[in-house]
Amino acid sequence: MRITTFHAVALLAVLAAFSSAVSQADDAVPSPAARAAVKALNAKGALIRIDGDYQVISVTLPSNQQPADAVLAHLKALPKLDSLSLAGNLSDAGLAHLKGGSSGWSGR
Repeated sequence: MRITTFHAVALLAVLAAFSSAVSQADDAVPSPAARAAVKALNAKGALIRIDGDYQVISVTLPSNQQPADAVLAHLKALPKLDSLSLAGNLSDAGLAHLKGGSSGWSGR
């Protein structure tokens, strides 16, 4: 079989696309801290939405759950979180965990 310049360029393009896809797939794997955050939020009955890259983008804590400071501490492990809904009173320590969060967070 004779490999032409066209075939070589096409093969390089396929390999580059595959390499890029593999690199993006590695980025899509949630970090251990994000997995721990999901586990803690799930234990509190939170409704969690993820995007196509398996990253948490929205968290809704049920209104019958008091948001515990320890649970709120996990939010920093969710870099793509853009929506947060919770009810109840927050302590100063709980509010400190929300500092620097995404502009899309909403407290109700």
